[in-house]
Amino acid sequence: MSRNGILAAADNSPLDAGEFFERERVNALFEKAMRAPVVAVTAGTGYGKTQTVSAFLARERGARRFWIPLSASDNLGERFWEGFVKAIAPVNAELAANLKELGLPESERQYERYFALIKTKSRPEIRRVFILDDFHLIESEAVVRFVERALAEPQQNVTTVLISRTETRINTLGFLAHGLVSRIDEDELRFDKDELREYFDKLGLELESRDVTDIHIATGGWPFAVRLISLALKGGAAKREHALASMRSGIFKLMDTAVFSPLSETQKKLLVKLALIDRLPTAFLRELSPDAEKTVESGNISAFVRYDAYTDTFRAHHLFLEFLRGKSGLLTREDEKDVYSRAARWCRENGFNSDAVTYYEKAEDYRGVADVAHALTRMTPPRLARFLLDVLDRTPDWAFDWDVRLYVIRIKLYQALAMFDESKAEARRVIAMYEPKPDSPEKHRLLSECWLNLGFIGIFTSVYTNERDYEETFAKGYEHFELGGKIAFGPRERALVASYVCRVGYPSPQGELERGNEIFAVYAHYAEKAKDGMFRGLTELADCEAAYYKADIGNAERFASIALQKAREAEQFQVEHRALMFLLRINIHLGNPAKLRELIRRLEAMLAYEEFLNRYTLHDIVMGWFYAQTRQTKLIPAWLKSEFEKSDLNSLSFGLESIVRTKYFLVEKRYHSGLATLEENRGRYGAEAFLLGRIDAAAHRAVCLYHTGDKDAAIETLREAYEISAGDKLDMPFIELGRDMRTLTSAAAKRGGGSIPLKWLDTIHKKSSTYAKKLGYIISDNSERSRDGEDLSPLTVRERDILSDICHGLSRSEIAASRGLSV
Repeated sequence: MSRNGILAAADNSPLDAGEFFERERVNALFEKAMRAPVVAVTAGTGYGKTQTVSAFLARERGARRFWIPLSASDNLGERFWEGFVKAIAPVNAELAANLKELGLPESERQYERYFALIKTKSRPEIRRVFILDDFHLIESEAVVRFVERALAEPQQNVTTVLISRTETRINTLGFLAHGLVSRIDEDELRFDKDELREYFDKLGLELESRDVTDIHIATGGWPFAVRLISLALKGGAAKREHALASMRSGIFKLMDTAVFSPLSETQKKLLVKLALIDRLPTAFLRELSPDAEKTVESGNISAFVRYDAYTDTFRAHHLFLEFLRGKSGLLTREDEKDVYSRAARWCRENGFNSDAVTYYEKAEDYRGVADVAHALTRMTPPRLARFLLDVLDRTPDWAFDWDVRLYVIRIKLYQALAMFDESKAEARRVIAMYEPKPDSPEKHRLLSECWLNLGFIGIFTSVYTNERDYEETFAKGYEHFELGGKIAFGPRERALVASYVCRVGYPSPQGELERGNEIFAVYAHYAEKAKDGMFRGLTELADCEAAYYKADIGNAERFASIALQKAREAEQFQVEHRALMFLLRINIHLGNPAKLRELIRRLEAMLAYEEFLNRYTLHDIVMGWFYAQTRQTKLIPAWLKSEFEKSDLNSLSFGLESIVRTKYFLVEKRYHSGLATLEENRGRYGAEAFLLGRIDAAAHRAVCLYHTGDKDAAIETLREAYEISAGDKLDMPFIELGRDMRTLTSAAAKRGGGSIPLKWLDTIHKKSSTYAKKLGYIISDNSERSRDGEDLSPLTVRERDILSDICHGLSRSEIAASRGLSV
């Protein structure tokens, strides 16, 4: 079998490449169809869809083909994406690497990133053809949506071919209405009588006209049945015996007679073994048997097994696989387990993690399951977490005691799916089961992990439970860590930073912010030692946040710098990233554009950290905040401007995006949209679950209401925000609203303040006014740079800062206070 060109591409057609019969009628159909951006080739089993497309594309010189064979396993989005990326890699390694890092797009932000990569990393002058083979097997909403979105934005010189047995779940009516899709169906792929006669002539089979007619009637021109009849006729069988070849039992009988029976016992067992595996990589075939590759390419077998040069895999026709699986009695259970074990190892070594877990499970190798799954938990995407949890639900109880990592994996998977009660119950069940057992390093490492996870669950849920008594929990976790030989259990973990670092919920008594941070520092101390630096810098980051919200800029900057240094040392990327955000906010408050440019460069540099998970989403949120605050709304990522789009992150952890979106609506004077966005975050898992989030939201809600003309509601909401913040003097949410808050406090003061103290209104009015002036300077600096490029002023930084403050209307006392100078 030739492996050169598109003829060697993945194919589930029974037509042999060496005997493939090209039909000019069909070629003419494809010639016309391929002028459209989308070609839908829809026909049932055995119509030669794949081989016909392959043969036609082989005639099209200079085109790059990306052949993506699909299976039911590709309904797991991560698995589909692995195959999609691997199809692109041989032609465009850089694009493939970027796409692998991005993952299957699901949010608007990810789609923006995907289309930007396609636009910048592809060469539009080169003809490209994407072939999605067996697309009927895809039911996943995420995968279907991705393909639909990709097709809805046609690219220059690109055609996508959808090969499917049934109508796809993609709605092609809209594409048809705009002339964007061509269709080729079963009727067009059937052999007509003339083509049938030419085909038999080519094979050297001399048949009477009546025989050809009978065969055409019996087969209905079905290419698969035609091929099987030709095999039987070449073997000397009577032609009329195959009139019912389209029936499954007849087809299997013919497969047995024409393909299977002539094989040796060794070859038969080999084929049945291969039928256990969805994908047949060449390297895996060679590992399984030195003769495997030669066997699948020999004789009539090659009519049913195709080599895919682009993914270096063999693919068997699904009916042939079904036939072979019916011969499973030729294998012992040990034979099957050996094949599954080899396949699992190969998949794991080559990055097909979901397949590796599947085959390890089939091999009943639960240690292998643990090896793969243990590296995928805690921050595992929900869809993959559900897949792994289903595997563990099928795992026998004895396997958990045989490899206790399975207990830990299940506890973490529950957390990844926000099933905190289940996670807590599982951890306590394992503790009760293992504490009475004899001492061993394994026992103590398991118990350490269980106790620490109980602590992590407590920290995560404390924002809405207000429970903080977890010191004993962490202490026990660390005690068992020491007894277990001070060996960290599993892969390195990194801290998640929520919308707000201070995990104090609303409502909370006065002083709870400091008490919460003090208690958290104790937890962090244990976690940092037991989990290889996890939480390093997070204590200082929490202190930075508390200081910043109290408008204590000096201490906020000091804590942020310490957090930044510690986090970088321990590779705690989210801590480092949030520390940079606070420094960004601090330097807007100080009116320091040079420092802001440096911080933005450092934030952008963090996108290069491959182990920094979710970095693109988090970067969008931080930069979205900056661009909204500095009125550069054109630079805000589109997904953050949407009233409906949400990030692909957990809302309890990353609800900060709602505040960013509200800021954008405020700048754009879409006040009702801002109010609607805030309303969505009033639930248990929203940003308002946090004390600081509640104040942020109330302050933004107040100014939005004021701009809608509802001044009474605005002042009442401002009163509520004041009462929440007053005890701890958390003034920064008001100050950061600048001129909007200046206007609102002025209006409230004119009404006598109501139950809001006039002194507080006056203080916030002055501070927000000063902030607005500094912000105006930052906005002006950005505008000037966008027009003129880098500033070449001969002034020193201090001279320029002071003169700029004067130009923007700051008083001498305001400049002295913000720049740390004497009056």
